Amino acid sequence: MHTKRDSFYVIFNPRSGGVKSPSDREGVFDVFRKQQVDFTFEEQDDTDAFGKTRRAIEKGFRKFIVMGGDGTLNQTVNALFQQSEVHTEEFTICMIPFGSGNDWIRTLGIPRKPTEAADIISTGKIFTQDIGKVEYSGKQGRESVYFANIAGFAYDAFVNRKTLEDPLKKWLGGLSYQLTMFKCLLSFQHVQAKITVDDTVIETPLFSGCVAKCKYNGNGMMQAPHAIPDDGLLAVTLIKDISKPGIVLETKNLGKGTFTKNKHIQILKGKRVSVETTPEIELECEGEQYGKSPFVFEVLPKALKVIVPSGIG
Repeated sequence: MHTKRDSFYVIFNPRSGGVKSPSDREGVFDVFRKQQVDFTFEEQDDTDAFGKTRRAIEKGFRKFIVMGGDGTLNQTVNALFQQSEVHTEEFTICMIPFGSGNDWIRTLGIPRKPTEAADIISTGKIFTQDIGKVEYSGKQGRESVYFANIAGFAYDAFVNRKTLEDPLKKWLGGLSYQLTMFKCLLSFQHVQAKITVDDTVIETPLFSGCVAKCKYNGNGMMQAPHAIPDDGLLAVTLIKDISKPGIVLETKNLGKGTFTKNKHIQILKGKRVSVETTPEIELECEGEQYGKSPFVFEVLPKALKVIVPSGIG
């Protein structure tokens, strides 16, 4: 007899990457049925992945199928880690990409086609990755949020906010971010920053930066090519006193991660990262907008079980 602990609970975001038709969702469900995967789906036409996950935990579910984008994943991860009733070692996530960027899956080799990603729930394996945690200044004072992929700040978060505000985002998908990135280039200015990575202190003009557990964000830009999901370290990329024409010239190298060869860009690794700036800057995690600096980042080693293709790792 199956129990809720055996069954996968489906967290479906009907707005990820634009409006998805019921046939898109049902195509994935057909794969699950053919594989005799026990899953539970309670149809709710809302985007509250955080609330859905928390209610599912309370009902006894410990395994989750996330059908959405990076933002849906972010909400689900935070629902798992911002509760203390169940140890996070009990949870397992299977990601089915329905978003516009789908950046987290790129590092882990999860197929971009939803029906192909659904297949790994029975053919794949369990991989345990680290999770990042960042403390920031929010509406309630000092607050914190977790991330499985990348947390971006300064220009990265500025562009993210402008993209979220763009009414064309649901139609343009991942292209919206890249168009907004160029539109925002003229208006964003460098800030003065002090970044501490473990015992290394860097004081510099800062244009943009990220702290990562995986390699990609912004619809396929490899902003943290040195990130390893399970090495117990945070990968830091700092875009410092580079000129704006220089940023444009490096855009072509973002997809391959070779932009880090530029002398104005610095990559580091550490277990703890702090960021202080004048003036304050914004923060985004997996495309979700949060508060402002100062930031303090920490790593939670081997914190989340995810299902990946059997050939990965």
